[in-house]
Amino acid sequence: MLGSREQALKAVERQMSDLIRQSGMRVELQHIDKIRKFTNLEADPLTQLLVGARKSIHVLDFISRDGEWPDSGVNREHMRKHHEAVLRHVRQSMPSIAYRRICQVEVNEAGRGDGPTVKPFASAGRTEALDHYLAMLRLRQELDDPTMVSIRVAAQRYPYKFIIVDGRSLVLSLQHFDRHRNLQLLGELIVLDAKADFLEVFMQMWRDLENRSVPFDEPEELLELTVNTHPVGRQGTP
Repeated sequence: MLGSREQALKAVERQMSDLIRQSGMRVELQHIDKIRKFTNLEADPLTQLLVGARKSIHVLDFISRDGEWPDSGVNREHMRKHHEAVLRHVRQSMPSIAYRRICQVEVNEAGRGDGPTVKPFASAGRTEALDHYLAMLRLRQELDDPTMVSIRVAAQRYPYKFIIVDGRSLVLSLQHFDRHRNLQLLGELIVLDAKADFLEVFMQMWRDLENRSVPFDEPEELLELTVNTHPVGRQGTP
């Protein structure tokens, strides 16, 4: 008898097979069990995709009311190296790469999202994701053109986390909440040569959220969290 996680993965695999057959796009599904085992950046297709970017990286992120990130269960040291490699690539790239990130903040039970964007990371534990946001803000201060790196926050509107690279490749995180409302990552769907009409669906979400978002320009808040918060293990993934 398959558990709920296995059933969800099987359903995604069937849908992915249909997508490949109907669209002709190159699609790869990475299970969370495989993602957890990554220790070598060269073996991680997500890292290789991002450090191969030539023009732009757009990241739609998500954090729950309890400070949970979607990359629950991923090897902490590997995530740290991954983030360092991406920022190093952005810093050294000529011509400069646009690195944009919007973080959706989960709204409250009443569906209101006017408050979370004021201090969006107040409940976040010390994670590599939090450190990465701080490193992004520091990098922006170093660049000749600081507009090439941006962090914005918005109230939750879409149940997705995704990455778009160079306007042609898509990485879609497959995730769900368990009964305790902990975020659980099931896997990643990587589309290397996404067709324009398929990718436009996600770009529309991005532009909609960008119009509803506000800039996050407060490194002091992140510095306070990284100083006063003990490192915690990512929770929520079995």
